[in-house]
Amino acid sequence: MTDTATSVVEAARSRAAEGMEIAAVAALDPNRSAIISEHGNRSFKQLNDRINRIAHLLLDRGYQRGDGIAILSGNRPEFIEVRFAAHRIGARLTTVNWHLSAEEIAYIVDDCDAVALFADVRTSEAAEKAIKQATKLKVSLGFGGKINGFEDYETELAKYPSDDIEQASLGSVMQYTSGTTGRPKACCANNPTRPKRRSYRLYSQQSFNSILIAAQINR
Repeated sequence: MTDTATSVVEAARSRAAEGMEIAAVAALDPNRSAIISEHGNRSFKQLNDRINRIAHLLLDRGYQRGDGIAILSGNRPEFIEVRFAAHRIGARLTTVNWHLSAEEIAYIVDDCDAVALFADVRTSEAAEKAIKQATKLKVSLGFGGKINGFEDYETELAKYPSDDIEQASLGSVMQYTSGTTGRPKACCANNPTRPKRRSYRLYSQQSFNSILIAAQINR
């Protein structure tokens, strides 16, 4: 591993316990590529700025630490942005498999007690059904195109600052089974007391000239 690669890994490790790995790398090397995608590229600075805008939006809308956030998306940069925003505000994130039926998706969004739902336009039918059924939603943001009943992701993000949030707090993940023997069932991973390797593994790539962030994305 090169000296540059080592410094990036060390920077990410230094702030992993508070969910601020992206911010650490952005401060060290802001122009480094973070996402390369047919839906748009992001440098680490651009990515961190957008993560912060989401975090500020949620906090402004009444988000409390430990609240549920759900995302319904294909392979898009917005998935990464939402995932890491949840990661730094102490959220319990549920990534919903868009291959499930609209009924199963709506059930999961409601069952995980999501206060915010982020949805890709390709999932609009299921997303629209979900917001009718979910009882605790305060925020519904759609990206990639218009979704009935959802605010526009880009428009709303533009209203908020891009500076790092204060008092960042590491979030957790609650996933769901596919529901082959009944309703999908929740599996929750609590905040680790000590950051594990997975907290910064995405930075330990051998080549750092071009990084595509690895996260759980439903193809």
